[in-house]
Amino acid sequence: MSAKAQANLESPSVVHMRTAFEQATARSTVRQTAFDAFAKVGFPTPRDEHWKYTNLRRLESRQFVIGSQNVPLTNKPETPSNAYQAVFVDGFFRSELSTLPNSKELRIISIAALQESAPEQVIEALSIGLNNSGSMQYLNTALTQDGIVIEVAANTAVQQPLFLNFMWSNSANNLMAHPRISIKAGSHSKLTVIQQYLGTGAHSNFNNSVTTIQLAESAHLEHGLIQSENNQSFNLHIIQAELSAQATLKNHHFNFGGALARTDINVLLNGRETNVVLNGLQFASGNQHHDTHLRIEHCTPHTCSHQDYRGIADQRGRIVFNGKVKVHEQAAKTDAQQSSRNLLLSSTAEIDSKPELE
Repeated sequence: MSAKAQANLESPSVVHMRTAFEQATARSTVRQTAFDAFAKVGFPTPRDEHWKYTNLRRLESRQFVIGSQNVPLTNKPETPSNAYQAVFVDGFFRSELSTLPNSKELRIISIAALQESAPEQVIEALSIGLNNSGSMQYLNTALTQDGIVIEVAANTAVQQPLFLNFMWSNSANNLMAHPRISIKAGSHSKLTVIQQYLGTGAHSNFNNSVTTIQLAESAHLEHGLIQSENNQSFNLHIIQAELSAQATLKNHHFNFGGALARTDINVLLNGRETNVVLNGLQFASGNQHHDTHLRIEHCTPHTCSHQDYRGIADQRGRIVFNGKVKVHEQAAKTDAQQSSRNLLLSSTAEIDSKPELE
């Protein structure tokens, strides 16, 4: 089938994304395969069980474009003096606004810079978790223009936290960004990373981010995810984490802004005595819609997981929480705990909470 004939069979939203893919993306087999997979299924719909309570029609009806590099930014985010910072504006890394270490033990490089110096490493980063992902990760893989790769050497404890601040420029409107964040921690290493999605003004923009986390034996990562976009924007985020023996991941998720925000956190516990803690707080008011899906897979014996989420909804705000724990047959002596508590402040607000154990 010709490309023109294929486009005639696609929805307008997929055709729009295809145009962006053809205009703006560095070519590779991985990117092309990912976009083909996205085009085949399109955006998720409520017919998909995992998206039963979240409809992306508001997002699909808008025409977003990829932004430009080096646009002005008047308000640099404030970061504690004892912390590192990487700043992204309209989806692109800005070195002049960032403060990063110069260390062999802690390697931090943007996806765009890596594309020029070692494109095979970009392909490697984009391939992580791709076979088990959904259509939004396929879209991120196809369209990502920039992001960051973070690698911590074995036996390295990084004392300063690293802030990843994703911002929109003052004139940004109807822009989209698909940042990719790759975190690899060597054995017996320790690191703190805090991702912040910050939006000001009243313009509508679209963030579709993917974070992949790989923790080697006895590595420890403290990870924060703060979503505080303006109330006209859309924020979709996927976290794919894989833990080796005795590794620990602590994730703290705060969902405050955005017209529609969706976060998927998928964790594989692949070694004995691995431990994951997922804490979260969602607050939705006005017409905000916040959706969080957690999936933890206990793949080996003697693993622990803990989920603790809180939801507060006011006015016509809606919150969705789905927390799933899957215990594989060989994962004896699994310790899995889950708590979801919610508060409705208005008779027109809604919260849907669905715990699952398989």
